[in-house]
Amino acid sequence: MKLQIDKPTKATMSFLSDYIPSYIQFFLTTTSIVALAVTSLLYTYQCKMIYLAGLPEGSRQVVQKPSEFGMNYTDETLTTKDGVRIKAYICKLPLYARDRPTILIFHANAGNMGHRLFIAKEFYVKLEYNVVMLSYRGYGLSEGTPTEKGLRIDSQAILDFILKDEDLKNTKLIAYGQSLGGAVSIDLVSRNEDKFSGMIVENTFLSIPFFVIKFGHLKKLYNKLLMSQYYFYLGLMMN
Repeated sequence: MKLQIDKPTKATMSFLSDYIPSYIQFFLTTTSIVALAVTSLLYTYQCKMIYLAGLPEGSRQVVQKPSEFGMNYTDETLTTKDGVRIKAYICKLPLYARDRPTILIFHANAGNMGHRLFIAKEFYVKLEYNVVMLSYRGYGLSEGTPTEKGLRIDSQAILDFILKDEDLKNTKLIAYGQSLGGAVSIDLVSRNEDKFSGMIVENTFLSIPFFVIKFGHLKKLYNKLLMSQYYFYLGLMMN
């Protein structure tokens, strides 16, 4: 027996107009359009909202130098495996760099590596550590646009540089990260545990979804459909 489905009648098609007032139809339509627009904007401009590379003002044009803090250094430009040129400072201790530990500093969200030179000085002068630091892609004078994947590539690039440097490759290596830099440190060390002697994280986070307002059941939908940057490193910390 063949099942036959009748086409919707005009009466069926006009159900909304017959039973729902026009002002409610207008409200529902407008709300749907606004929700779709907001959703699209959140997804499209998510990275610009997360990565505050332009703050404070001038951060993309001016980067302080280690020499201003009494540190010897070389200004390096590294080309990552995806072809992005990023800037790094390599501050080696004169005469005995090979005999002292090396601290690899990953800076917090806003600003650039120059804004963390006062921290680098503490390690370099007081503790006599070699200091290596970089500005992520899209930060300071580095090229590119910051993303979670991109920062993972950047961190691996600076580690690879250290492991090839004649003075630093055999030193005890410690990762130090603030806020966003803490997440970058956790990820890098988890992928290169045998290369590090220690890790310090300060005021960091376990994942970006933890920052999302708890929408109940909508939270899962939001995280699955809208989130493009996760940094979900809780499992890495527990391991």
